[in-house]
Amino acid sequence: MSHTTSPFDPEVHGPKYTSVPSHEHVREQARKPQRKVEWGINWRAPAKMVGLLLLGIAVAVGHHCFYQQLHLKEVSTGNSRWNFKSQSWAIRYGTAFAFLAKTSLAASISVAYQQHIWSTMKSKRITISGLDATFGATKDIFAFFNPTFLLNVKVGAVLAALTWLMPLSAIITPATLSVVTSTKMTPQSMNVPMVDFNDTSALYNQDANLLFSDINSADNGVMPFLNRLMASTASGSAILPSLAIAPAANYSLQFFAPSFQCGMAPPNVTAEIKAVLNGKGAYLRVKANADFWSCAVRDTQFNITFNATGDLQTVNRPYTFEYNSNGLNASHYIHGQVMSNFLTGVLFGFLGGVSSYRTQITQTALFGALTTAHNDTLFMGPIEDTAIPNADKALARNLTVGQLIEELSRNLTLSFFSADRLWMPGGVSTTVNIGSTPNIYNYNPTNLFWAYGLAVLVTMLSVAVGMRAIVVNGVSHETSFSSILCSTRNGTLDNLTAGFSLAAEPLGSDVKDTKLRFGMLRRSNEDGFIRRAGFGIDGEVDDLRKGTSCY
Repeated sequence: MSHTTSPFDPEVHGPKYTSVPSHEHVREQARKPQRKVEWGINWRAPAKMVGLLLLGIAVAVGHHCFYQQLHLKEVSTGNSRWNFKSQSWAIRYGTAFAFLAKTSLAASISVAYQQHIWSTMKSKRITISGLDATFGATKDIFAFFNPTFLLNVKVGAVLAALTWLMPLSAIITPATLSVVTSTKMTPQSMNVPMVDFNDTSALYNQDANLLFSDINSADNGVMPFLNRLMASTASGSAILPSLAIAPAANYSLQFFAPSFQCGMAPPNVTAEIKAVLNGKGAYLRVKANADFWSCAVRDTQFNITFNATGDLQTVNRPYTFEYNSNGLNASHYIHGQVMSNFLTGVLFGFLGGVSSYRTQITQTALFGALTTAHNDTLFMGPIEDTAIPNADKALARNLTVGQLIEELSRNLTLSFFSADRLWMPGGVSTTVNIGSTPNIYNYNPTNLFWAYGLAVLVTMLSVAVGMRAIVVNGVSHETSFSSILCSTRNGTLDNLTAGFSLAAEPLGSDVKDTKLRFGMLRRSNEDGFIRRAGFGIDGEVDDLRKGTSCY
């Protein structure tokens, strides 16, 4: 029989190879512990708890500062994916801040949780299934369905729940930055339309052959265009809009133009008005209700602001005006003529309704200012109260007839701007504020402060719980495999888990329901008692006090 030497035989290769200790030798060494445990708090766990907390606070502050510097700034419209100032990148930055903040705070709580559960496992007997949930609560949401875990590790369950709830802050905080539409005004020098109040060619027929030819007609030389403008202004009880020079633009103008000024008529004029009403005179004055009004055309200084919305621009209200003593020109007289044409006549009650002669006052807001208490004419009846609808009365806005005549005359003057045929060539130069509607960032710091404030607060409380647990334990802990390895060196557990060494699920109920506690194990052999810390069942575990000598 031949003998073949192994290439790993130390006798063949000499001292280059060393002998491996036998299993029996290893077992012998295991029976004689060589080193005692070292009590003392390692700096890593406290540093991780505090460091991650401070990192989370710093990121939260950075998130606020980032959004604050974006607040009210215009959103970049560049479409390039490498435009790092675009809205999409701002969203990415905000999401990154939120993710890093919640991750740091959750990790800090997780470290505190690891410290706390070890102090709990020293003081309470917990089933193996409960310990499974305890060790996996920060990673397995189903651990919260274990009643043993919830009943025995109450504070730990709260800490573990906080690590799961912390991502809520990452949902709220990015949404504190939104994009809204704003209005931006840019001043720019431009020529704007201006009415030429000295040019009356479009307002009045000045043909010498026709002059005074229609003195008894309703128009008295007023052009049809001006009559239509008067009718549109009166029926709408407003200033007619004009074409906008630019969308969302506004500008101000100051100019002189005609308007009416009304006052109470003196006694001699009152007599003339009564004579006309009774058919005994050739003069025309104004009588409304019990009041006698005398209205005259005055040169007026207007200060107005046009404001454009879309394709049209209107006069902002209120605007200012002031009567002056300047002389009158042809445009002033034409203005008075068209007003007189429109309002001249008689309005009276007839068969419970209203009847009129020549006047078109029923097309204006003046109609609502009339009352029915007076009837000074010989042949005309009073106007019934029901003849003036409430809607027409509302148009008068409790103003007197004189005030409404003044307002109507100013509306007519300012409505001239709606007709481009009345503009002077080239217009006038003024500063125009050109409006635009850019998208801007809008930051709501309140929601961010609440979200991060609550997250930081609960993390600080969790760190306090973790720090207390470290002090009570006398050492810092983890839930790593090495921690489980070092704390389960117990023959009883070896026998208990026989047949389950594959660590496969499911675990037998007799094993899962066994209660364990972490403490000082009572084991003996031929050398006497061996005091070792670890998990054990009832009867073999004593309290583990900080500083106790053990292996």
